[in-house]
Amino acid sequence: MIEGYLPFSTVQIGALDWCLDVDDRTADEEEAYGVTIGTKSTIRVSPNLPKWKLKDTVLHEIIHAINLTFLPPKDKGVMSEAQVKFMAVALTTVFRANPALARWLVE
Repeated sequence: MIEGYLPFSTVQIGALDWCLDVDDRTADEEEAYGVTIGTKSTIRVSPNLPKWKLKDTVLHEIIHAINLTFLPPKDKGVMSEAQVKFMAVALTTVFRANPALARWLVE
């Protein structure tokens, strides 16, 4: 964990606490900024991302973790990478345009 890079080290999704790690070993793909490791309940993000890209990547990986938690692969519920990207971008734009909505949802 890089001090100050992420303001938290875990995210609760369902009954699981998913660990957030900062590590440049995110994935085999060159363009990957993060990876979700379901067998370890771990989300790994690349270090040194700009703030906006870090937030986008964390949300993207959280959507993968939500998918794995509530619709596991054994139930044929895996979302495609395109679906996860779509949801992350859509939610980010909705929350940025409606900050009162984001605050209200967590009250």
